[in-house]
Amino acid sequence: MANKGFSAVGLNEVLRAAGVPKGSFYHYFSSKDAFGQALLEAYFDESLDELENVLQQQDLSMGDRLMHYWQHWADSQMDADPNGKCLVVKLGAEVPDERAAL
Repeated sequence: MANKGFSAVGLNEVLRAAGVPKGSFYHYFSSKDAFGQALLEAYFDESLDELENVLQQQDLSMGDRLMHYWQHWADSQMDADPNGKCLVVKLGAEVPDERAAL
């Protein structure tokens, strides 16, 4: 998904790469779109935890904390490796909001 995009990768390809049986996948996710939404939610949870950890570093000034966070973000987003890049940019436009269908 990191290289091809969410829509271009079929569910069977995801399951094969992860070594997960289809039945196990559907135990946790109702669809590939639900899986994509869970990926985004996990990404936001991790990103917010990282931001909170950086902003709570008492040994740095608030300005230094923010600069540390932005430097880490820039370092991780500006290399050629697709892993670790912002999932919001990669998947946000491709994963439908299942809550909108309710």
